[in-house]
Amino acid sequence: MKAIVAYGAKDYRFCEVDTPKVGEGEILIKIEAAGICASDRAVYMGGDPWGGIESPRVPGHEFVGTVEEIGPGAEKKGFVRGDRVTAECIMPCGKCYYCKKGLYHLCDDENGFLEGGFAEYMLLPKNALIHKVSKDIPAVEAALCEPLSCSAYAVNQTGMGMEDTVVISGLGAIGMGMLQFALLRNPKRVIGIDTNDALCEIAKKLGAAEVLNPMKEDVTKRIMELTDGVGCDIYMEATGNPASVETGMNCLRKQGMLFIYSVFKKKAEIDLNQISEFKELRVIGGHLSPGAFPYTIDCLEKGKINAKVMVTDIFALNEIDEAMSAKKPDRVSIKTVLVP
Repeated sequence: MKAIVAYGAKDYRFCEVDTPKVGEGEILIKIEAAGICASDRAVYMGGDPWGGIESPRVPGHEFVGTVEEIGPGAEKKGFVRGDRVTAECIMPCGKCYYCKKGLYHLCDDENGFLEGGFAEYMLLPKNALIHKVSKDIPAVEAALCEPLSCSAYAVNQTGMGMEDTVVISGLGAIGMGMLQFALLRNPKRVIGIDTNDALCEIAKKLGAAEVLNPMKEDVTKRIMELTDGVGCDIYMEATGNPASVETGMNCLRKQGMLFIYSVFKKKAEIDLNQISEFKELRVIGGHLSPGAFPYTIDCLEKGKINAKVMVTDIFALNEIDEAMSAKKPDRVSIKTVLVP
């Protein structure tokens, strides 16, 4: 089969490799489309966000495909040949403290990460968390099940309601997903923040009440104006920029919520008195998307989430270098998808 094999920074090769053999409890799928995550780009450029990334390997943890072959015992999972599926990128051990608590996305097994979507075929191991996907959803949109599930989980964690003013900082794939899932909960208003005017315009068309560019205006001042000097109820951080965290703490109301769903390259310096003495803030982190896949897939099938507007770039597998370079500050690029 054809696949992208990562050998190192900017050394991703379009190769002929053996098609995976199906073992006990395993399922082989034929990939229809695979999305490129921000973490994929970071690793391609030479970064190692979590440490311990080994090469050579086939990347890709955002994908959709059809069941090609079912290994012995895997039929118990309820899938048949021809089913369209995706899977979560975490493969929990089921034995550690967190798995036993139902917090499988925080599993201690560091080897339980599923990738291999940048290929014609992909093997789903025995402990993969697999979900059926409607064939009515276009493949390049269905490939966004994983990042959109992250957005859905993040929004659900905030518990936002109809009286809340919600600010979403960062209008990339995760932030744009947050915006749409937030709107499904009918908050008082959703405000988007990004340094890219084109992304702000897309957010506005999707339903954001206001969009703000911190390069052009004082975001904190504007949010305070919009909330009669009180501040926003919830600030969702999706940029990975420490400056955004500081902005959030400044524009939140007293007892507001700072929700952080980002991977940061640098440490953030914050005034802890904002959390305790001055505002009594709630600070919550988010990671992956436990329990959110079925809801996300249902929303996509019913047209409640506009994934089409998020798929801005489509490339063939052999165009991996061009695909990895598609996201640039001077152009609109939300999600890049590879099609075998």
